Amino acid sequence: MYEALSSKITELDVKIQEFISNTEKLSYRQLAAGQKNREELTGLTFSAALREEMARIKDLFDRLRVKLNIVIVGQFNSGKSTFINSLLRREIAMVDETEMTYSLNYLTFGETEKATIQWKNGTTESLAINKVNQMLKENRDQSEFRERIETVMFQYPYRELENINIWDTPGLGSLTKENRERTSSIIQEADVVIWVIDVTALGDASDRMEMERVKNLGKPILLVINKMDLVDTAGAKAEIDEYLNNCYHGLFNKIFYVSSLKEWQSVLGKEPGYGADSGINLVRTYLTGNIFKKKQEIITATFFYDVTQSLQKLLELIEGYQDRLANDVGKIEEFEEELRARAERIIPELQEELRKYVRATLLEKEYRELLARIEKKRHVDEAEFKKLMAAIISDEVINGYVKDAENCMRTILRQKWEIVIGRSAQHMQEQDFNFQGNSSSEVMSSEGSPNLTHEEINDIFTAAGFLAGLSLVTAILFGASAVILAPLTFLLAAISYAAFDNKYEIRRQINQAIMDYRQQFITEIVDHWLIEDAKKKNEGVLQEIVKKVETKYLPFGRRDDYLQIIEAARETMDAVKKTMEFIDEEKTRLDTGVIHLFEERIPRENFIILRDNPGPGVEILEHLLASAQRYVYIIDPYFGVRTLAWLERINSYVSVKILLYNLENQPEEQVAFFSELRKLRQNRQAPIKVRAIKYKNRRGTPIHDRYIFTENWGINLGNGLDAIGKQDINCSFLANPQANQKILFDKYWISRRVRFPDKEEEVVTRDL
Repeated sequence: MYEALSSKITELDVKIQEFISNTEKLSYRQLAAGQKNREELTGLTFSAALREEMARIKDLFDRLRVKLNIVIVGQFNSGKSTFINSLLRREIAMVDETEMTYSLNYLTFGETEKATIQWKNGTTESLAINKVNQMLKENRDQSEFRERIETVMFQYPYRELENINIWDTPGLGSLTKENRERTSSIIQEADVVIWVIDVTALGDASDRMEMERVKNLGKPILLVINKMDLVDTAGAKAEIDEYLNNCYHGLFNKIFYVSSLKEWQSVLGKEPGYGADSGINLVRTYLTGNIFKKKQEIITATFFYDVTQSLQKLLELIEGYQDRLANDVGKIEEFEEELRARAERIIPELQEELRKYVRATLLEKEYRELLARIEKKRHVDEAEFKKLMAAIISDEVINGYVKDAENCMRTILRQKWEIVIGRSAQHMQEQDFNFQGNSSSEVMSSEGSPNLTHEEINDIFTAAGFLAGLSLVTAILFGASAVILAPLTFLLAAISYAAFDNKYEIRRQINQAIMDYRQQFITEIVDHWLIEDAKKKNEGVLQEIVKKVETKYLPFGRRDDYLQIIEAARETMDAVKKTMEFIDEEKTRLDTGVIHLFEERIPRENFIILRDNPGPGVEILEHLLASAQRYVYIIDPYFGVRTLAWLERINSYVSVKILLYNLENQPEEQVAFFSELRKLRQNRQAPIKVRAIKYKNRRGTPIHDRYIFTENWGINLGNGLDAIGKQDINCSFLANPQANQKILFDKYWISRRVRFPDKEEEVVTRDL
């Protein structure tokens, strides 16, 4: 189990750290840009929360490697060291005729053999075990040396120590006041205290005094009567039992009669089989099968509960972060959509105004001048007329009109965009349009336009190509027809020279020729070149405004950055969910003793909530909801105030999400719903999130059937919960609830907008 869990948690940690790195890049980018508003810190705060929760998960796993903490207590020469060696079948405690354990010795597992001395001055010293033992032996009579030692930790790469930590305390007779206090603090961390008593020294009153002191610490005491090889076992046990009941009654949990020497001689091979009746094996069995097993069960059960809660917390953190990012992106998309709708109306308006301008101005000045000169002459022949026309209407004149038309196009386009910006801003204000929690007044200027400076607006028009006029004029002149390149030829061809003697007719023909030329100009210059260029500039302005709004009001970068993080969040949440599923599987496999109500009382069979007798079906559904341990997702377009009471059947620590149809068309129902929802939210640990869904471009809801999903099951309800008692409700278990959840619930919940092939079927959601 440990290896599999370790692998899963390591995989999850890598995914979480990768996700954290991506989110922090955006935050640091903003910091580097000098932005120091509260929003830009959100990503760093979020990543810190993720790190904290992931660290907790790893800590929980580390604690899952259950180790039994044993404290060995006894008088000097009671055989503690031999007992420890016999219990573990390893020579790890020094055995000597003199007192060797005068410090607090900690025996534990390590990849390599070594001993570490913790000095009372706070420093440590790691040496080979034999060197430390030699140092302790040589200095056992040096009080100054002994008083400098806090603890000595001995580490051995022995399998027997993988699940056991042993504190070997000094003999009770050698305990100083300081060591006594230290021993008491260690005992408080112990799972069990093994009290070793020499059978030949049962009458020592100090044992009872110290045992009472330890008993008051609330720890179980196993009494080990050692050196039973020195007495007649058969005859002595009854007397010893009577004595212990009289003198030690109520002070110990269990008594063992052992001969550590017999066991150790057998381990050394000096007396094979000699330790069969040593009693040591009974101690081992009790420690592993009773105390250790119970501790393991408690810790394991606690681990599964705590790690599930932490994983759920991770999920909620990431989901909340994703929701905030998606909300910001959704607002940008809303802004862009509103902007595009207004921008699409600009081009036809611009085209019509530009046509009017050309009709009113093109060659008007030249026409007046030509007429004035003709009036001054009594007679104008063909040659003179051509000369007069050539002097007034030239290619340079037409070139100027092309430039003028283009400048007019740019001016009109800019004016219209300034109006559009203002109207879009007004719309945003009316919709309480906020970015990342900013109020509308912060986002909008007092003039009712996005808070863009004059310089920023100029930058937008520059980036959109409003200064690229000369290149366009050149392109027009070289790409236009001969009519535009040779206006004089076009005009002269439209005039009948036979009418030169009639000035009125000449004026009429000239006027008609110029009007025809204007129409040709409109067709070839305005409707083709200028409008096509205007469309490019129009789209360029739109994109630049959106880009500017993105960089100004999205705290962590551009929309593409957000979309990448949103996708990364989705992948990370999938990884968390897979880990949770694995934890659930391990939990079931290990059978920790936790029996779910669902498993105990409710079969996975379809059921009906009958109209005339809803009780049995309602009870099943109530138990189903009560069985959820992580989340409950509800899809019910008409979920309302009358069905909110069902949420009370769900455990308060379980996250709840509800997807329903927009309540805007039912204002009274909406007020009552929010009132009751607020009460429910106040009485729960986990959140209740509600999201309304509707078609964007028409009334109605894209969801029809009713569903309920949890981490373990999914059901389809034939009717809404508000139909109970009114009609039969068929409740069918889904064969693949996780897959159905992704299709029916997740796709609407994760994205603010769901686009179908038909634009008319676009769906939008909003939080309630």
